[in-house]
Amino acid sequence: MADILAEMLDLKVLRNRGMMVLSAANVVGMLGFYVPLIFTAPRAVSLGVDGNSAALLLSIQGRVPLPTAQHHPFCQ
Repeated sequence: MADILAEMLDLKVLRNRGMMVLSAANVVGMLGFYVPLIFTAPRAVSLGVDGNSAALLLSIQGRVPLPTAQHHPFCQ
């Protein structure tokens, strides 16, 4: 049991080039999820939308994927 746990916690895999590429791709991919949420409201305000409506855009962005994901074939 101890050798299995030691093998699972082996950090040598982090030095593998493929693992480094995979990790970097995951970081960039996660930035793609959160960066648009950070800049949506300021961009809307710069385009002339009032602050309350710009904040409403964030809640719309957060709620729209939930019902649409239920109709996706992979989610059923």
